[in-house]
Amino acid sequence: MNILFMLRLWPVFGGGETMTRLWANEFAKRGASVHVVYFKHTEYGTHPFIDNRIKEHFIEGDLCDEFTSNDADDIANVSQKLCQLINSESIDVVINQWLPKSFVRNIKRDTDAKVIWCFRTMFAQPFEKPRTFKRWLKYTLFPLHYKNRIKQNAVRQVEDVLPFVDKYIFLSEAYRQQYISWSKHPQEEKVLAIPNPVSIEKAICKDEIIAKENIVLVVGRMQEYCKQYSSVIKVWHEIEKSSLLESKKWRLIMVGDGEDLLLYKQMAKDLKLQRVSFEGFQNPLPYYKTAKIFLMTSRIEGFGNVLLEAQQMGVVPIALDSYPAVRDIISHGYNGILVPKNNIKGMSSAVLSLMTDDDYLCKLRENCFIAVQKYSMDNIMRRWNALLSDLLKN
Repeated sequence: MNILFMLRLWPVFGGGETMTRLWANEFAKRGASVHVVYFKHTEYGTHPFIDNRIKEHFIEGDLCDEFTSNDADDIANVSQKLCQLINSESIDVVINQWLPKSFVRNIKRDTDAKVIWCFRTMFAQPFEKPRTFKRWLKYTLFPLHYKNRIKQNAVRQVEDVLPFVDKYIFLSEAYRQQYISWSKHPQEEKVLAIPNPVSIEKAICKDEIIAKENIVLVVGRMQEYCKQYSSVIKVWHEIEKSSLLESKKWRLIMVGDGEDLLLYKQMAKDLKLQRVSFEGFQNPLPYYKTAKIFLMTSRIEGFGNVLLEAQQMGVVPIALDSYPAVRDIISHGYNGILVPKNNIKGMSSAVLSLMTDDDYLCKLRENCFIAVQKYSMDNIMRRWNALLSDLLKN
């Protein structure tokens, strides 16, 4: 089987690139001929392992940071190069991880490849709050109007693509059900849900668990619009103000880089936080090994790969209940804690509850090891193999 993954950046950036590397390596290991096409090579830190059997194809241009292009010549040029590549390499299945519809729409017409579109983010993303008074007033007075627009835009985003693909993959069954319930004419046979697998192969060993330190960990892109890490800083401010002596033994570590890193550093400085460090872009594995608690405050998230990574390494997650797929990963009070969105006090209380109750922390940690097995590579690959087998058979 010849498989082509398509994405904008390679091999390092965020969750989409991480999952593409993981899938490409796994399919290559299992005997498939794997290709990757991309627009920009990201020189960012140490590159992770990439199977040397994977064939990489670079298309030069300035399209890598764009979701769409209005330049007809660009669209025609990229589409032509993609179809030429697919035909020359006898590609059976194209798995689109990020390219816009305009670059993908001709593949079924001009090649024999099956096309799978992977929707890598949250379905029905909330609107950003309007910045002008006039729009804010309309947003406040007519909330149902905005909710309906969110639904309509989300459905349109899917159904604009469906004519050009064979299967459309959501990351969560919750997203698939949202689409089906909101669409006037849902194409249920074309839409599936396959979650991401855990990207760390081996769970932490007992000796490493014993050696864990009193660390609360954050791993992710330092971007306020999606991740809302200002909430983490506010939560930690509450922790440092706490009179509980046990909380004084803990520190916060934030791993990641991004456009708002300086904002978070300035917030920590303004609040005079003493036990917080910003590590920048790093391999998160050593941090998972030493931490006990993991925080996620995202307002927009496709799945939450870092939650799986944390659970695999025995780091108990506390997350805001702000997107549907988070409930696929965390069962509240079993393998983590869910806090109502935008509830700083609630998250602070949850953190303190784990800091001061080691038995509760250990119980949740043990359940993390059990629950995360649902997302093992073998389990998720069974679903992908069934999908590909069905596509190629038909």
